[in-house]
Formats: sequence, C-alpha cells, structure tokens
Amino acid sequence: MQKTVRQLIKFHTVGCLNTLLDIGLYLILTKLGVAYMIAQCISYAGGTLNSYAMNKRWTFRTQANPAQYACGALFRFLTLNAVSLGISSLVLTQCLYSLGWSNVTSKLAATCAGMLLQFIGNKYWVFRERKPVFQDSINS
Repeated sequence: MQKTVRQLIKFHTVGCLNTLLDIGLYLILTKLGVAYMIAQCISYAGGTLNSYAMNKRWTFRTQANPAQYACGALFRFLTLNAVSLGISSLVLTQCLYSLGWSNVTSKLAATCAGMLLQFIGNKYWVFRERKPVFQDSINS
C-alpha cells in the first residue's frame, strides 16, 4: 500500500509536468492557427514522450531485464496512450461543441478525464513487474 501511495504521488508529479507541457504546446499551436485536433495530437504526443521517460525511470522502476522489458513496456505504454488520446479527444470535442466551454476549460477537462485511466493502466499493465516466463525451470 505504501509503495502504491508513493507511486501515485510520483505519477501525479510527472503528470503535472506532462500537463503543463501538453497544455502549453496546445495553446501555442492553437494560437498559431493550428486546428484544435491537430494541436491536440501534437501536444498529447509531447506529454506522452515525457511521461514514458519519467514514469519508466522514476515512478514505476522495475527490476526486470531492461532489454527484454523495454519493447513490451513501450508497446503497452503507446497502446494505453492511444486509448487515452481517443478518450481525451472525445471529451475535448464534447466540452468545446456540446457544452460550449472555453478552449482552456475544455482542455483541462479532457486532461482530467484520462488521468485515472493512465495511472491504473501504467501501474497494473504497462510498468508492472513481470517474472520471466521460464523462472521456475531456471530455478529447478
């Protein structure tokens, strides 16, 4: 439980940095005239790259062999983020057009919508510690 609480605090710290990067890029791009959905994808990708690097090294450190672990973790991470991008884009669109919220408020709502999914997915799927497939036969 204590480990999970520490990870949650670290995850939120990383998330705050990712959010600042994501929102900053989004606002700059939309101010420059980039369409909101293109800006959303670009800014989200910037936050995603930062998130992977920081969460892998700091939040969810693992004892697994880095060479064996990295490819699978990266695939799972990118899959989770693709799903999260879809959900956050849907929330962004609904807030902007159905609810008539401002650009900033809509972006904040979209960001919050993905946070719970991201933590649970990263902790229990992307960065969870995995035992080698043949661990029992190696130890016998």
